[in-house]
This record gives sequence, structure tokens and C-alpha cells, in this order.
Amino acid sequence: MRVEACYITNVGKIRKNNEDSLLLNNIVVSETNQERVTCVASFEQTQIYAVADGMGGHQRGEVASRTVLEILKDKYVAVEGTEDLIDIMKSSKSALNWLVEKDRDSYGLGTTATGLFVGAGRCFLFHCGDSRLYRWNGDVLERLTKDHSLVQRLLEEGVITEEEMRTHPQKNILTSALIGDLQGASPAVDVREVNLSGHETFLICSDGLWESVGRPDMEDCFLPLHGEAECLFDKAMASGARDNISMIVVKISDG
Repeated sequence: MRVEACYITNVGKIRKNNEDSLLLNNIVVSETNQERVTCVASFEQTQIYAVADGMGGHQRGEVASRTVLEILKDKYVAVEGTEDLIDIMKSSKSALNWLVEKDRDSYGLGTTATGLFVGAGRCFLFHCGDSRLYRWNGDVLERLTKDHSLVQRLLEEGVITEEEMRTHPQKNILTSALIGDLQGASPAVDVREVNLSGHETFLICSDGLWESVGRPDMEDCFLPLHGEAECLFDKAMASGARDNISMIVVKISDG
């Protein structure tokens, strides 16, 4: 199995700091402002890729996103199924609670976490929050995750359209995330197996991308002759990039 991952995380044009973090197997990319897409390839039998979008203010959101991805990095090799991924996500919330115990000013720091785990011929998605995982099927970009958010509920109830989710005044209200709030209740975490064919292309991204670029424009970037991540990043920046922009384009093949 060969996996190529092309990634970028950028502060955008409005925010002062980047609270997003990325995980690419044993590498956590955090508190940086990349101007160019970087690509890496791996032939390891067990791999993991994830995006985390931190929240909680200056120097707290980035701590939350980095902490959760560091835990995934340290534990993913032992994952055998969905329950293992759920347990890791729950333990990452415990780690955020521990940070708040040490520093009460950090109360409420939190993060989304969305990603893809591949191992032993199986593939699982894991998801909490409103970062997203898409799969390109050759014609359309299929969203594999449901946002844990108020606007997702409004979409499902037929109140708004998917396009209206991007600009709705309550689009930032989450119904689940990994938060350091000293509570024992577990967040809602979605984990499920994804069937793989011989060649697959996935996009993992923070809301800064999908709120900046509509689905049709995103799909244009997956047509031939485009570098997907470069194209998506350029479109997001051209639209104003009001939030941090972070993504990983993951290509899985048998070779």
C-alpha cells in the first residue's frame, strides 16, 4: 500500500495565529504558517492522517489541537478497530481536562478532530466537531462526515441548504468537540469503516476551507491537470480566508 499526502496549514488573512494542527503518521504540524503545499509518501502498513481545529483563544486553541493529535500519534499503531479509535478520542478529552486542572485560565480550550486511519487492509474514519472528510469518486466530492453543529441539524431538518451552512450566522456553534471542561461526559465521536478500492483520494480539512470554498469550486480542483491541495488553497485565499486554512489530500493506492 502506498499513501501520498499533500498538506498545508495557513493562518489565513484575518486571524493573528493558527490554532489548527495536522497529523501525518509520526509528524504533528502545529503553530506554523505554511505558504506552500508539502507532499510526503509512505509505504507503512499502519498509517493515520488527521486535521484538528483548535478553539479557546490565543495560545489555547493550538495547545488543544496539538495535544489531541500528539495522543493519536502515540497510540495509533496499536489500533485494531473502531473501539480503539473511540477510546483514544475519549482519552484525549481527559488530557485536555488535565491541562485545565493545571491552568484554570485554560478552561474551555478544545478542538475538533477528523481523520483517516489505514491498517491491515482496513480503513476507518474518525470524527468529532465540524472539520470534514471527503472522498473524490471521480465525478463528485462526497462528504463522509456529518458536522457536529447547529447548522448541520438545520440542514437535516430542511431549514437551510448545504451552501447556506457556509455563511449562516450560527455556523460556529458546535454540538460536540473535544473540550477541557472538567466534565466526565464523553463527546459524540463518529468512527466507521470505509471500503477501499484500488485507488482512493480523500480530503481532510478544517472549516476554514469548506466555509471559504463552495462544493462546486472544490470539485473543480480534483479534475485532471490540477494539484488538488494547491488549487484548494489558492481558492480559499482568493475568497478572503477569514479563518485558518488547513487540509490534507490523501491518495491511497495498491502500489
